[in-house]
Amino acid sequence: MSPTNGPFMDERVKTLNRLACKVLLHTKEMVDYVEGSDVAEGHNLEFLESVTKATSMALSKLSKGRECDGEDDGLWGVIRERVIEMAREGESVQSGNQGKRASEENGGKSKKKRKNDKGKADKLTARWESIGRLVYGEAKHTLSDLLAVVNNTIVASYGTHREEEDAAIARLSRGYSRFSLEEITRKLQTSTQRSADWRQQIEWDKDVDGAAGTGNRIEKREKRSQYLIRVNNALAPTHMINTILDTMVQIKLAADWAKKDASWIKQYNNRMFELRCAEEVKSAKGLLGEGQFRKWMAAARRKYVERVSKENSARVWTMKLYLEYGSIVLLDPLWNPTAFGRGNRTHDFGSYMNHHLQTPILKRATVDDISRYPGKLVDKEGSKWIPFHYGNNKDNDYVLLELVRFMTGDDMIVMHIEKFLAGDLMTTE
Repeated sequence: MSPTNGPFMDERVKTLNRLACKVLLHTKEMVDYVEGSDVAEGHNLEFLESVTKATSMALSKLSKGRECDGEDDGLWGVIRERVIEMAREGESVQSGNQGKRASEENGGKSKKKRKNDKGKADKLTARWESIGRLVYGEAKHTLSDLLAVVNNTIVASYGTHREEEDAAIARLSRGYSRFSLEEITRKLQTSTQRSADWRQQIEWDKDVDGAAGTGNRIEKREKRSQYLIRVNNALAPTHMINTILDTMVQIKLAADWAKKDASWIKQYNNRMFELRCAEEVKSAKGLLGEGQFRKWMAAARRKYVERVSKENSARVWTMKLYLEYGSIVLLDPLWNPTAFGRGNRTHDFGSYMNHHLQTPILKRATVDDISRYPGKLVDKEGSKWIPFHYGNNKDNDYVLLELVRFMTGDDMIVMHIEKFLAGDLMTTE
């Protein structure tokens, strides 16, 4: 029996597989260390990124029963030489210390991991305390505050500054106070908009809501999303309505995606790639040789899936915030999924928001709060506390609905949003 087909090869693959998994664990440890200590690894990080991409491509081909081609072999040759060079550099530094390293390796790793974990936890706590000061230091936000937020997102693109993001997170807890008809008339009378496009979008959204099948709704919303009113607009009221309607659609899309398993998502993405990129595929097939076309096809498909994954990840974050904080998420353009992305978010946004949702800013509970939220009370300093945003939904809903009513003059749009607020996103079919 040939060793390439027998038990020897099976055992060899298992051994190499275990070693590869250890490499992944070391890579994750390195990422945690860099994040937790503010050090920079320079060009080695870019090299590791290239290695990871090459590995992913090769594993993808193997899992689909395809062999790596000649260009892959060349790429792995370059990687191999670079790894040997880096290993030799490490050996020259470590000579004479191997015995000590062997005896301390496990303890050293554990100590370093604890230090890194503590460093990351301390940063999350410091940011949480900073946002808490913003929450405790302000009254409920007003209509003027809301219009200022919208105007700022128009005159300046979504920024990367932590202050902007932290202020938006704090607004989720503070909430908005109700306004009078006189106040909104005074502030918006010269810029109130009426748009038939909004009615058309609502009619379409209602049709999709009534469509049978989660997958069918996903396809309809994704297709239509390419033609939705864009959220950016020169006038604050128009921009605000556009953002509210668009964010609603994106949250519904995230909720439907959450009901599908990995197998369905993979098949759906492959089908949509072939449909939406048909012209590009046809052009590449006519210009490239068979081997080059296979490589191009794999890379194009991967880029498409990565883009879709990032878009859906942004929608999921908006949905999470909506499920926790309610209608105020629709009022803030910063939480529209189109505002997400590496250039629009702090580098630790995901880890911080998970921490924030698990450890909300608290306030002392009133007698009414104690009876309304018995399962949400927290014992602290001898008193009962609840999440700061609890009890804000009625005022936030009022601000959202009355603002839309005033700016659109269309009760059908108001009713559609009201129905969305009252619905259960995660209801399964």
